[in-house]
Amino acid sequence: MVFTWAMTASQYLGLSSALIGALGAAITGLSSYALEPFHGAPFGTPEMHERNRQIRVTNVWRIRGQRAGMALITIGFVLQAASVLTS
Repeated sequence: MVFTWAMTASQYLGLSSALIGALGAAITGLSSYALEPFHGAPFGTPEMHERNRQIRVTNVWRIRGQRAGMALITIGFVLQAASVLTS
C-alpha cells in the first residue's frame, strides 16, 4: 500500500472547516460568554467613573471577540456544507 498526501476537494473543505471552526471556538471561548458588569451608580466617584470606562473598553473587546469567533464558526459550517455537497 502506497501512502500519498493527495486529497480530494471535499477532504480539503472538511479539513479547513474543522480548523476554522476550532479557531472560532477558541476565540469565542477566550472572549468569555459574559460581559463584566458596571460598578456603582450614576453619581459615583471619579475613580468609579474611570473604572467603568475601563470596563466599557474591555467589554467592547469581548464583544468583538465573540462576534469574530461566531463568524469563524459560521464559516466552518458553510465549508462543511460545501464539503458534503461536493462529496
